[in-house]
Amino acid sequence: MRRRGFTFLEALITLALLSIALGVVAALIGSVNRIERQSGDQGRRLVLVLHALEMMRAEVQEATEIVPTPPTSYRFKKLSPSTDTLLQNPASPEVRLVYSPDQPEALLWGDTWDPRQADHLMTVSYVFGSEGVLNRQALWAGQVNNSVLCDGIYGFRVYRDSWNVEHLEVSVMAGGVLRAYSAAVGSRLP
Repeated sequence: MRRRGFTFLEALITLALLSIALGVVAALIGSVNRIERQSGDQGRRLVLVLHALEMMRAEVQEATEIVPTPPTSYRFKKLSPSTDTLLQNPASPEVRLVYSPDQPEALLWGDTWDPRQADHLMTVSYVFGSEGVLNRQALWAGQVNNSVLCDGIYGFRVYRDSWNVEHLEVSVMAGGVLRAYSAAVGSRLP
């Protein structure tokens, strides 16, 4: 009587087929994880781009002057954060109240406030770098502040639509497609 069992050759063939199947499953799981990670990165990048556009739109509303620049950058002047913004439009243009740092509770009479005076203004620039980074540069009172608004983008441009409204546009890869997102910008000041 012969016992029924696996021969060594059958065991090797089964092991080889099982190894191939496990290798295919591992490759599929790796691909799914990579795709999920990429889509998550693209989603986060898209959120950062939209946040940056909203921040730029809000900041340009504070502009006192738009400075002409090439279409891949945008520059404007706005009130410096060191300027007294509580009383930007005083009743009498000859005088204004100034915060006194040594007496925090007191406001003192000061000199005239001129929104176009150089030491009351800062220059802000949005510049697209060749490495796919949108930078914000702020220059005031001899200080320079550089920061990254968003990275991993494919382009930045400024254009004017048929109604003569300026738009800031950021191009980003989303879902394997190059998409452009824009924000209409304009100053609230005359």
